[in-house]
Amino acid sequence: MQLKNNTPLALYCLRLADDSLIAGHMVSQWCGHGPVLEQDIALINMSLDLLGQARNLYQYCAELNGGLPFTEDTFAYHRDEREFYNHLLVELPNGDFAHTIARQLFLATYQYYLYQALSQSTNLQLAAIAQKSVKETAYHLRYTSEWAIRLGDGTNESHTRMQQAIDAIWPYTGELFTPNKIDQALYQQNITPNLEAIATLWQQHITSVFNEATLIQPSIKTWMQKVASTAFIPNTWALCWPKCNICKGRIRGLTGKNLFCLFTSNIYLLIPLYTDYILLPVCAIFTYN
Repeated sequence: MQLKNNTPLALYCLRLADDSLIAGHMVSQWCGHGPVLEQDIALINMSLDLLGQARNLYQYCAELNGGLPFTEDTFAYHRDEREFYNHLLVELPNGDFAHTIARQLFLATYQYYLYQALSQSTNLQLAAIAQKSVKETAYHLRYTSEWAIRLGDGTNESHTRMQQAIDAIWPYTGELFTPNKIDQALYQQNITPNLEAIATLWQQHITSVFNEATLIQPSIKTWMQKVASTAFIPNTWALCWPKCNICKGRIRGLTGKNLFCLFTSNIYLLIPLYTDYILLPVCAIFTYN
């Protein structure tokens, strides 16, 4: 889908919306499968909250793109999967209940402090959306924190599952706090907060939950996902859709990840080069039209 507005603000709002949409969809898959009826309903309410946040942000994105033909449905339904800018964290499988709680705990903590800060944004529309969202996110934060403590400080089985979930999902939290050019540009305009400050508040809350839940925080030497966020830069999509001279076929680009040629099954890497990106095949050096 071709956007009319590729400004930092438009793409930033799109990323926020994509995070909420995908997270809400993942949580909604617990409908009818919750451990008990009360938690089943609680998770669905959380999913609806996230969907509502996504709708508000998509509507603003449509406004920033000039209105019709752009609507909230345009962004939600009329994009290829490779045109979504969400953090990888929200795509992680639900797994067992502990894995879902761990993923949502990390996300809710991030969103809560982010929306708190965005509520003071110089962009009044974004501030209004954040002020509404932070009230809902406060519940998500309380819910996931209580369950993380309940599982971590429960039986041997629940503690083991919760610790395994933390260890598996922790590496994907690094991307949340990796600023890119969009974050930097909007921060300089006082539209978005300093991600380092958000990361500090996030870490303080997570540490408090872990301590009460008797959970161990993964080592600081653990590999952390950061690539996708740093590759989220305007006007790089054209570089992700080159035409290969060997097979004359399109290479499908996934920003921040390896590129996969649908015709030759060659794997390519997206390599940062100063402010631009180049394509480097893993198996050989090819030329492109």
